[in-house]
Amino acid sequence: MTMSTFSKFSLVVGALWFMNCGVETPDPGPALETCPDGTVSAKCAPATCNDKRENGAETDVDCGGPTCGKCAVDQACVAGSDCGSGLCMAGVCRTAPPAPSCTDGFKNGTESAVDCGGPTCPLCAIGKTCTAGSDCASATCSVGLCAAPPAICTDGVKNGTETAVDCGGTTCPKCALGNACLAGSDCVSATCTFGLCVTPPPTCTDGIKNGAETDVDCGGPTCGKCALTKMCLSGIDCVSATCSGGRCVTPPPTCTDGIKNGAETDVDCGGPTCGKCALTKMCLAGSDCLSTTCTGNLCVVTPVVLGVCTFPLAGGTAMITYTNPPYTLAQALSQCTMLKGTFR
Repeated sequence: MTMSTFSKFSLVVGALWFMNCGVETPDPGPALETCPDGTVSAKCAPATCNDKRENGAETDVDCGGPTCGKCAVDQACVAGSDCGSGLCMAGVCRTAPPAPSCTDGFKNGTESAVDCGGPTCPLCAIGKTCTAGSDCASATCSVGLCAAPPAICTDGVKNGTETAVDCGGTTCPKCALGNACLAGSDCVSATCTFGLCVTPPPTCTDGIKNGAETDVDCGGPTCGKCALTKMCLSGIDCVSATCSGGRCVTPPPTCTDGIKNGAETDVDCGGPTCGKCALTKMCLAGSDCLSTTCTGNLCVVTPVVLGVCTFPLAGGTAMITYTNPPYTLAQALSQCTMLKGTFR
């Protein structure tokens, strides 16, 4: 007996129903994702600036980026704005470099070589990089390097454009102090006065402790004040206005310096020497506060006794003392009435 077309159709439909509907497919549940901290979860915790992880837009753990605080030196960064020092080098926060000087061991500023050449630093020795003869002690710059001067500058005779024997002029080395000159460019000291090379007058930018300075380029009546640890004669020489042992030092704490220091319990108040602190300021004892009350290390309002409520309780009487704060007089009276008590 052959299977009818209808029977074959019914059999196919039944098989398809069993494959697609007869077996229940398990619910896969919510989709999982990999969180910034490396864990896998259906819902990642939002990144914060104090979760002890580098996440969100941070450049290092809990710092950097547009929302968190600045990173410390040696922490990772993308730009200077990520760093407390303001300097991001090769992806790491670095200490901001000092201003260029003629003694810092780097070629910077207007120098033509490390710590020499240019308009402010000493002249360069032979073999050092130069841009002009004025950068070189030999007064000769050849192919970008300081070179030995021509023979005319070593013949023991004042000739050519020299202003003194074998020095000065456009081709020979600059002249030492006391030699003849026409301009400062003829002199090692860069100062020509009455036709002679002389010591230049002191300035506050020459990198030398001279004149009335108390330290290099600071202190004294004409230069700026000196930073901490620099030499001084009096407080007037120091940015800190305090000179002790010949050095500029941090001033002692005062009650008007805008800083919580010394024995103060809060900024410029509290402790044995400063005035008493206002409400909400920090304290250690009532003696630190104008209110004479220190609670939880904060100056608070001294409670005022409003009265005592005597009310019946369990065959006897009980008493509650009401103070302001926290109660007002109206609140105290209302509560005492509810207790069927007497308020005095």
